[in-house]
Amino acid sequence: MILKIHFPGKPDSVMQCFASSENAARSFTADLLIFDEWGFQQFDRSIWTAAFPTINRANSGQVVGLSTIERGSLFEELFTGENKFFKIFIPWNADPSRDEKWYKETKSILGDGMQAEYPATIEEALTVPGGAFFPEVKDDSILTDTPLKGKVVTYFVMDYGLDMLAAYWINRDSFGNAQIVKEHCESNLTIGAAAQTVLDLSRDYKVVQWLAPPDLWNRSQETGKSRAVIFYENGLNLTKVNNDVAAGCSAMKEYFSHGDAGKSRLTILDNCAPVLLNSLKKIQHDKKKANIYANDPHDLTHSPDAIRYFCIYWTLPAEALQESNRKKWTEDMYEDYENANLETKQYLKAKWG
Repeated sequence: MILKIHFPGKPDSVMQCFASSENAARSFTADLLIFDEWGFQQFDRSIWTAAFPTINRANSGQVVGLSTIERGSLFEELFTGENKFFKIFIPWNADPSRDEKWYKETKSILGDGMQAEYPATIEEALTVPGGAFFPEVKDDSILTDTPLKGKVVTYFVMDYGLDMLAAYWINRDSFGNAQIVKEHCESNLTIGAAAQTVLDLSRDYKVVQWLAPPDLWNRSQETGKSRAVIFYENGLNLTKVNNDVAAGCSAMKEYFSHGDAGKSRLTILDNCAPVLLNSLKKIQHDKKKANIYANDPHDLTHSPDAIRYFCIYWTLPAEALQESNRKKWTEDMYEDYENANLETKQYLKAKWG
């Protein structure tokens, strides 16, 4: 739809509406862009990339974004981030016709959605009941500057794809406590480059197991090899973990909910994992399955997925694991190993040490 307003002797004013497609407003020159319900646009980031250049001039061009909050959206990112936008929050009672009686009556109908649709404060707008999957994750519960005490073992865990390598080094003590000590997130890495990056970053750690999701063991039709085999050929001997999402999410919540002195059993040392912390705070409940987190926006899932693989894996305490590593293989174990294929050899090494 196009609306033109004619001014004699002056250029016409043109107002044009665009459908919310991925290339909306591309190549269109404008002085003002208005995004309505910006947080709920399916292609919000693609639209922003296409539309922003249309007003990005030195001395003119403005953007107005209107929306309620949708966690994980571009709108939330821009509203909460550091940028040149002038942010305005309008509470539910800005309309003088709305009073406490109206609020109570509306809440009795809308329920938990009231806080999202009619928030009273910015904090309330950003804390959507039933929305955030990990409401127990807070800075004061998960961040620490105190390393785990006593004997610890280090596990490496990753979620890998060309779109993102999300890698974490996690220490675990003798009492079931775990601590993330390093994070590395990088995109567009081939398997060889990813393996070398991980090995280079692991030099200061004695990693006892390298954990990865089972999809890396799927064989390629072109080569007949799985990505796990290619990682092995590049020096990284991976251990396959369980990919039961519901069980993994439950295990994560156990780690985040139970600990001493208000801390979770899984902590982050010295704020070394900002990508993970941001993702855990923003990721939402799946809209169809309440016991798992949402897979959209996908950018938020890489780091939580990696931590999920660690939490669901059967990790032995530090002392028990060190004891088990001192056990020697029997003759039968060596025979089984020598007669196994490459992937089975990896499994036996992970199982027997």
